[in-house]
Amino acid sequence: NRVARRESARRAAILNAQYQVLEKFKGSTIEGAAGMADFELTGIAIAQEVQGTVKGGSVVSVTYDEDDNAEILYEVKARGLKRKVEAASWE
Repeated sequence: NRVARRESARRAAILNAQYQVLEKFKGSTIEGAAGMADFELTGIAIAQEVQGTVKGGSVVSVTYDEDDNAEILYEVKARGLKRKVEAASWE
C-alpha cells in the first residue's frame, strides 16, 4: 500500500542522508584517526561520537514524488561538531 511504500522510501532516504554526511566527514579522516597508535582511543571515541551525532540527526522535511520516492532535508546539530571533525584529522 502507499503508506508502507512511503515509509520505506523515507527510511531509505534517512539512511542515505546519514551515509552522505558521514562520507563528507571522511574528508576529515575520522576513520583514519582510529588507526594511529598514539591517538587510537581518542580517534575511536571521536569517530563514534560523530557517528552517533549523525545518526541522531532529524528530518526537517519530506517530499514524495508521483512514484512515492522520498526526498528529505536531514539536519545534524551538535555543539562543537566542526571542531570535533577537525580534531579527528591527523593529516
